[in-house]
Amino acid sequence: MAFVHEKDRIHFKKEQCFYSGMKEDTLLISKGKCEDGSVPEKIRRGILVHIEPNECAMIVKNNKIYELTTNSGDYKYEGYMNPTYICDGLDSSSEQSLEAHKVKFNFSSGNEERELLYFNISTREVTNDLLEKITMEIQEKKVDIYIQVGYSYKLNNPVRFFEFMEGKINEELDYGEFEAILQTYLCSMVTQILKSMNEKGELQSCIENHFEELQDPLQTLFAQVFSNMGIQLIKVEIEDSNVMGYSMTREVEPETKKIVLSLDGSWTCSCGCTNTTNFCGNCGAKRPD
Repeated sequence: MAFVHEKDRIHFKKEQCFYSGMKEDTLLISKGKCEDGSVPEKIRRGILVHIEPNECAMIVKNNKIYELTTNSGDYKYEGYMNPTYICDGLDSSSEQSLEAHKVKFNFSSGNEERELLYFNISTREVTNDLLEKITMEIQEKKVDIYIQVGYSYKLNNPVRFFEFMEGKINEELDYGEFEAILQTYLCSMVTQILKSMNEKGELQSCIENHFEELQDPLQTLFAQVFSNMGIQLIKVEIEDSNVMGYSMTREVEPETKKIVLSLDGSWTCSCGCTNTTNFCGNCGAKRPD
């Protein structure tokens, strides 16, 4: 993509000018829109691509990234020239992920129809809670475990995120839609951790210690899953937990009360009554020999 000076914008028709439409900070991805608001399925070379600050624009086709830039301004997509890959402001992992996408162009390749995608790369930190109910068997008893995990993250590798979405993007993807996808992964992961601990006989201790032993495995696995999606994990912590059908109070054998004989001839029965006769006046038990 070649940079276009503001004075040269007048040479482009409205239907040639594209922008993201991400006016509010609620979207993760948006397809390029024309100035009249329409969203064409494909774009061809010769269009004007407008990029706002905190946006990453991609020209893609068949899960391949042909051009990428994060520099704000206006650019002409020329296609037949050397592709543009500008990763200013992105995590270093984005440049590494991009290596597999870099392609050699020939003169005709720019005529192919491609898609224009915009990614929100603002520093916004998203915070949410995962509330999960997991039913399993502990010590031959059905137990319901309720666990609430708080976490926060931000998008730091749009290339990896594009790969994770496998190109399955409609007009746009907002944070709410992504959370539905994300929590499916996280719920499955938390369940696997608890089942693994149960198989190893570690879950009872974990419950009795208020799930403190779960913090490190969650931190490790959340970070890995988020990294695979191109997202940076900021924090993860267990905020609340409850276990139904399991008692953390261990049963203690009741103390057996003894019969006590005194020097003055009286005796105290096991029921607690003190007597001087041969039989307890309370329960009728016989005085010991």
